[in-house]
Amino acid sequence: QKRDAEYSASVAQSLQSKRTKISTKRTYHSKVNAMTAWLALHFPQTIDSITKKMLIPLPKEAILVFLIISVVLLTCVTAISLPLSASCIWGYRSALVDVCRAQLIELDHLIDTELRRVLEGYEKVINDLKKRGLMKINEGKRQLKGSGFELLALKLMKLEPVKKGQAWSTVFFVLMRNLMSRADSIDTIMLQHIEWSEDCLIVEEQGHKGDQIGAEKFGKHVYSNPYTPSQSPVLALAVLLFCCPERGKGGKQQLFLRRSFGRLLRRVIESLGEEELCILGCIQEDIGTHSLRKGSSSYALGQVSGPTPVSIYLRMGQSLGKLKDRYIHFGEGADQLCGRMIAELPFDSECFGVLPPHFPPKMISKMTIDYRNEIVSGYSSYPRGIQSAFPFLIASLIHHENYLRVTLSSSHPIFKARVFSANSLLDDQRGVTILAIGTSPVCGLKATGIPAHLAVAKQVKELRDEHFEANGVVPISLCDLDTRMSDLRSTMATEFRNLINDLQLGKSATTNNSIASEQQSEWRSWPWNDGKLDHAVPIGWEFPARANYLEQLAKETTALPAEVTRISDLQIPTADKVFDAAFSTRMSNLYATIPKRAEELSCGTLYNRLCTYRKKQQKRQHE
Repeated sequence: QKRDAEYSASVAQSLQSKRTKISTKRTYHSKVNAMTAWLALHFPQTIDSITKKMLIPLPKEAILVFLIISVVLLTCVTAISLPLSASCIWGYRSALVDVCRAQLIELDHLIDTELRRVLEGYEKVINDLKKRGLMKINEGKRQLKGSGFELLALKLMKLEPVKKGQAWSTVFFVLMRNLMSRADSIDTIMLQHIEWSEDCLIVEEQGHKGDQIGAEKFGKHVYSNPYTPSQSPVLALAVLLFCCPERGKGGKQQLFLRRSFGRLLRRVIESLGEEELCILGCIQEDIGTHSLRKGSSSYALGQVSGPTPVSIYLRMGQSLGKLKDRYIHFGEGADQLCGRMIAELPFDSECFGVLPPHFPPKMISKMTIDYRNEIVSGYSSYPRGIQSAFPFLIASLIHHENYLRVTLSSSHPIFKARVFSANSLLDDQRGVTILAIGTSPVCGLKATGIPAHLAVAKQVKELRDEHFEANGVVPISLCDLDTRMSDLRSTMATEFRNLINDLQLGKSATTNNSIASEQQSEWRSWPWNDGKLDHAVPIGWEFPARANYLEQLAKETTALPAEVTRISDLQIPTADKVFDAAFSTRMSNLYATIPKRAEELSCGTLYNRLCTYRKKQQKRQHE
């Protein structure tokens, strides 16, 4: 019975210790060791001689002297080292509270109050040092800006895998930013936590540092970015799963194999040149895994009419306080909007509502279970949720195939994977992937997480495009309208002149044919009853003042025969034809550019009459 009691006590203590994350325990352990070593020299009565551990509760004097003399004064007054940050000093208090709670003892309220006052004063001292430039302005890791994220994502994608299983770095990096999670949370993601819904992946983390029991867990929406493939989590996940598809049936089926991403990220950052470091905007030591979490939240919060701060805090797992945690939750589509924003989709364009690359239903019907087992080793052992994502994962790979072949190393394992080497539908899949905005034209897939103003803007654009396409009209300005009307008037005037000339020449040709069949006519003469011979013109007729000009026009027309040198040598039918052509040219030159008089017919009326005349002529020919 005594043994059972001891066993139960040890189990209870073990369960209590699990309330704190392992990484936090390591931080507390290092601070407790430093405090124990200092107390052993200056307050030996507070240390157990056998276990060499602190005797809890500690006296107030020992705690205050340690913090004030050993930490605060040593770092601020002397020049031995740079002052410790305020958050580091607060960590000593948190470590002391954790030691007390491990022994089921609460830190004395009066001691805690005095500690808080001392630390608040220390915060003001640190802020004054920052103002004078004696201390770094920023504490901890700096945020990774959008340009830096793009640079590092491309660097990680271009890494040449040395051995199998090294294609995980890109998806780890991109998922950490899109999920706004800590590295420890990303490291524990399993295939059972991933599924596909509508147009995005849903990843449900099973708790985090601020919610270790998973009471507030929810599915985070992760969207594809087909415009920037190096930052697309869907493409990165597809590359990882098709490079390393083996997952044991009934096993843990972890997405990552617990490699240290922090070390890999440091190696990549250390290899950057001076110009590339300028893109990061800080020194190498200021960028770490936590920079992704800070950068994504800052980017999302900086967008006007973007995701609400509450939705971003909830996605990050930040505590809003007991009252807020109970009453404030996600709004409609809040996490979807946040997911699209962090995916770096263009928020000021309708392209923000882009759908992931996908196949038409006819192609998906060919992708049977047997086909999927052929290109993915162990596909049947995958959870149902991740299985539903495979058509979109394959579509993303095929859609970005050219980009992958240009960007990735030629020895990358994705090009030897079955999706490219043993894919019986590969030729049929190339060129049939669909990339649509808003709604898919082939399967009705609809985009989620679209803000109202972008949805309205898309509908207005579609309506405007449809209106102009239906009426054959393009948007023009008033200046364009005046220019086109002037061109239209000139074109119509030219057409009318040509039609009139054709009609006159046709009439002249008919007259010539009738005269040719008769006896050739002679020149007529008219008596003037003036006692003289008959005259060649009627009485009272006068020669035109510009007869020489008409003669010149006659020479310029094609109706004047080449062998004729004088107008008087022409026969009557030929002279009539030449006169009609010269007169028509004269009238065209004379009245083409002057304004229309009120008694003249309008261009529209004249055009309609000419069209009517043509129709009558065609009708007579058919009869």
